[in-house]
Amino acid sequence: MCRACWLLADGRAVQLGSACLKPCLESVLRDGPCFAGASFGLVDAVFAPAWRYLDTFDGLCELGVFTDTPRLRRWRHELSQRPSVRAAVAAD
Repeated sequence: MCRACWLLADGRAVQLGSACLKPCLESVLRDGPCFAGASFGLVDAVFAPAWRYLDTFDGLCELGVFTDTPRLRRWRHELSQRPSVRAAVAAD
């Protein structure tokens, strides 16, 4: 069950919670490389570290968390290619 509600700049409400986070994010992602389109913003900055952790786990074993969410996969990939995201963690 969704526990919170975010109001986007254009007035659309998106409910977020453990059971609906993926479909909610998938439904509001734009065509650009970032959450809201072309510009990197706060939502991107918040999620980029989480995606890095999931990339690490996916390297250990395939979790299949994003197999049914092509927009999330694209967004996650695009964020991982940003120089600021790549430089946020030192190489092993």
